[in-house]
Amino acid sequence: MYIYIVYGWNMFNKIYYMNRNGKRPVEEFIYEQDEKAIGKIFKSIQRLEEKGFLLIRPEAAKLRDKIYELRIQFSPNNFRILYYFCTGNYVLLLHAVKKKTQEMKARDIDTAESRMNEFEERIRTGEIKL
Repeated sequence: MYIYIVYGWNMFNKIYYMNRNGKRPVEEFIYEQDEKAIGKIFKSIQRLEEKGFLLIRPEAAKLRDKIYELRIQFSPNNFRILYYFCTGNYVLLLHAVKKKTQEMKARDIDTAESRMNEFEERIRTGEIKL
């Protein structure tokens, strides 16, 4: 009998959404936080890469259609990174917020959805290749 142990294997690879001007809003948001928060955020993103769809509450939740949220608790702040699973084994990080209320604001979900649609269109037209 053989037992295989795989270290460092990810179910998904992360991609930061980048607009046509080269800005990466999620990555910029992360690096605006303090050092400890950045570490916690990256650890959560790593779990998302490793677990993918298997990551559930309280760490992740589906918000709308293809849009999910990565839920990061870091007292006194709660961070949310909105993402979706796209072509192949990719998870696209679309939008990030520091959450102050229980409900995710519809405008934040709309922003993520708009970025997702734009990204998918750029894939269809060949502007982005995965």
